[in-house]
Amino acid sequence: MKLPILIALVGFFQGIHTSKQPNFVWIFADDLGYHDIGLRNPDLHTPTLDKLATKGVQFKNNYVMHACSPSRHSFMSGRYPFTSQMQKDVIFPVSPDCSPLKLKFLPEYLKELGYGTHAVGKWHLGYCREDCMPTSRGFDSFYGTLDGEGDYLTHMSAGFYDWHTNGTVDRSKSGQHSQDLHTAALADIIERQTEEKPFFLYFAAQNPHTPLQAKKKDMKKYKNQNLSDTLKKYYGLITGLDGMVKTIKDTLEKKNLLNNTYIIFLADNGADVGIGSNEPFRGTKSTLWEGGVKSLSFIYSPLLKKTGYENDGLIHITDWMPTLVSLAGGSVPESEGIDGINQVAMVTDARKSERKDMVYNLDMESQFGLPSSGQIAVRDERYKLLWGFPGQNDGYGLTTTYLAKVEEFKVIYKSLTTREKRAGRFTYPEDDQKVMNRLLAELTVSVDDIERGTGFMRLFDLIKDPYETYDLSTSDEPEHQEALHKLITFVQTPVGHYLPG
Repeated sequence: MKLPILIALVGFFQGIHTSKQPNFVWIFADDLGYHDIGLRNPDLHTPTLDKLATKGVQFKNNYVMHACSPSRHSFMSGRYPFTSQMQKDVIFPVSPDCSPLKLKFLPEYLKELGYGTHAVGKWHLGYCREDCMPTSRGFDSFYGTLDGEGDYLTHMSAGFYDWHTNGTVDRSKSGQHSQDLHTAALADIIERQTEEKPFFLYFAAQNPHTPLQAKKKDMKKYKNQNLSDTLKKYYGLITGLDGMVKTIKDTLEKKNLLNNTYIIFLADNGADVGIGSNEPFRGTKSTLWEGGVKSLSFIYSPLLKKTGYENDGLIHITDWMPTLVSLAGGSVPESEGIDGINQVAMVTDARKSERKDMVYNLDMESQFGLPSSGQIAVRDERYKLLWGFPGQNDGYGLTTTYLAKVEEFKVIYKSLTTREKRAGRFTYPEDDQKVMNRLLAELTVSVDDIERGTGFMRLFDLIKDPYETYDLSTSDEPEHQEALHKLITFVQTPVGHYLPG
């Protein structure tokens, strides 16, 4: 009797790491606004996204980072960017940097659990050495661009050609729209999958990031609408994104894989200023206002126990890494020290979120010649503390309360003429740079500010005031002062461990 039992047990455990494990399709939309889906904006044509969102679970409080590279880093590593020197901004073209190699990425965990791992689209986590490349960080294959922004047709980025198959430059794709290339690659990868081996497909779309080079067939949807040319192009790229998601869904159905697949869709940050809409929230991409970091997101799968509702629980981009590992049958060791929380119960069973607080970002210094740094934001289940400079583009105009000598800044900002390729740094004429340095110094959050609880500060009640219009930091109400003290203490704790250098 022992031998049959042993054989049965072997078959059972093998099954855990093959057909019984779910597949994952992760979709990152690039610079997509919170409002920019047909469900929320009737001007937009996104039938596939609308259907998947309504038949799945929509997340009302799914937070990402303020910019592309930090969001991707947090998803892959399960860590806040400030814990690994990724809090500043994006990784610029030809930069000698990448997401720290000592960190274990999500696809590495999934490969250990028997998954095939494939990446399509935009990498933007560094490529200065072979070890930084996608295929060195857990992916079996990579097809797309390494940089953060490029031409949809020529695939040129910062003066170099950027289209790669695994680690090899593929110049044959010049002149072909990246949307078409992505669509074909996504279909091909799914076509090659079987029910016997689980897979993780990571699709970091270029759409609808600038430059706004939508395909004509997608722009035709908006031909007769009273929209600006910019919006027609932007909406066209979103409709193109919807078409790529349709290809994913249809191919999964064709291969009889959809019933065992989770499709997770997120915007990597808010829409850029003057292009998309983060309505009804304040802020844009590159800011710590809600509109800059609250993601349009949903999950769709026949595996979900409850669907067709909006989940208002707090979930952060770092949470998805341990959540997917758990759904795959594994776990992230505590010794890894990640910031993400396993949210399987919330995501699949509609239970309460395990997250009670979070860090939007923690950045102690200004750099790049612009006040995009020197900022902190944290929140608990109700209150949010903004410290330092939350971001210039707040959606309500330039905020004089945050930016000292605002007229002076406007004049200097207009003189900005040069952006150096080697580091992506903004430069000014010498006299203007001296003034800018002084302004930035006034906005930088220092260690002394944190220890004393001083500096530019705002407190918002996100339950009563989700649009961040009423500052409570100077309120005499005991509840508000208690919340302020609690969040200041919360900031002081991680700073002691992870003070950025």
